[in-house]
Amino acid sequence: MSHFSKINALISDEEALSAATAKMGFTLIPNGECRYYYGTQRADIVIKLPGMYDVALSKKDGTYSMSADLYSNQVEQYIGSGAGLLMQEYSAEKVRIEAFKRSLAVTSVKRGDDIILTLTDIDTGGQINVVCHVGGKIDLNTTGFPGETEEIFNGLVNYLEENRDLFQDIGVASYEPVIGTTAATLPNLPEYSVRQKRMEIIQVQFNATAYPAPKDFKPLLSSYLEACCLLNTLP
Repeated sequence: MSHFSKINALISDEEALSAATAKMGFTLIPNGECRYYYGTQRADIVIKLPGMYDVALSKKDGTYSMSADLYSNQVEQYIGSGAGLLMQEYSAEKVRIEAFKRSLAVTSVKRGDDIILTLTDIDTGGQINVVCHVGGKIDLNTTGFPGETEEIFNGLVNYLEENRDLFQDIGVASYEPVIGTTAATLPNLPEYSVRQKRMEIIQVQFNATAYPAPKDFKPLLSSYLEACCLLNTLP
């Protein structure tokens, strides 16, 4: 028997949902009628799909749950199994919205099944690379923020605390002032002890995997440069 099935995916940002569905070519209908095998059913928001059936979103405590008639692949052919394609686009649009709020430039590219966004701070050149996977899970890493102030670092800690549910795994590495890079010549770089302390705070508070930088990295750097010189001599 065909019936409504709950989809294991939650939506909390209507703006990101609207942008994601528009990019996928779907229409959002507030307080609409959701089509399914036996007729229609009213929902807080309906995602109107090209086929025979739609997706119903029901709001509770500020969060939308999702359900649809999954009979004969009428819904999942458009939004992916378990709404994986929809949640991927939703995550990407959520990232864009948050980046624009912080005046970061955003570029994106589709690579394989993933959507990859690069967020750039125009003033510092620092970047955040975000990989949005099918299903909505995201991976991110940051580069180029060696001169962050205590205020900026505390802002990062507060953001991680407020958004724990967004991250399944966190890794943190202390900054290494690699000779020959622009970052190594920036003024007011934090001392080694400060870098270690900040890394340990995130490691302990969020059970993060830590990648501490050696206090003296010159031997490692020397070997790296020697390897690069050797590669340049190869045909």
